[in-house]
Amino acid sequence: MSADVLVRDIDLDWVKIVKLIVSILLAAVVIFLQMPQLVTGIIINMILILVADRLGTNKAMLLGMITPIIAAFSGVLPITLMAMIPFIAVSNAVFVSSYNILAGRGRMAAVIFAAALKFCLLYAAVNLLLLRPLTVFDGKIYSVGVSQAVAFMMGLPQAVTALIGGTLAVFILEHLYKFGAK
Repeated sequence: MSADVLVRDIDLDWVKIVKLIVSILLAAVVIFLQMPQLVTGIIINMILILVADRLGTNKAMLLGMITPIIAAFSGVLPITLMAMIPFIAVSNAVFVSSYNILAGRGRMAAVIFAAALKFCLLYAAVNLLLLRPLTVFDGKIYSVGVSQAVAFMMGLPQAVTALIGGTLAVFILEHLYKFGAK
């Protein structure tokens, strides 16, 4: 099998790739602006739902996994939240995938359910780390846990930002579809 055949078998939709890159850059800009958690969270969750609806679950999952890493490297994510990066990434993936699975039954219901799932996952993860901190070994043993402040940040504010961001996205989507966007 030649490389020619392999390349033709890959479905490259360059318009979607460019849209994804623009979405990643937009999310990065939002993170680098270092706005309060509620504002940043609302905008990022809105972008996640818009990307999920317009570009698909896989691209939205990729974006949702990249955003906490961008936040960590930009210094926006507090050092105490570093242990939460995998959980934030997975909760974003659950958020967008559950939204897309349920959106056909009603976008707002899908947002509510997806936000609840995201909240439950992060709440469970943070409480697990509070009760049973991770032990990391790299020549030395460290206990990686989270503080009560971090536990709060990963709780109700996550549900609020997911709900508001998702609601804004649904509002935008309804208007896009109303005016004939495909």
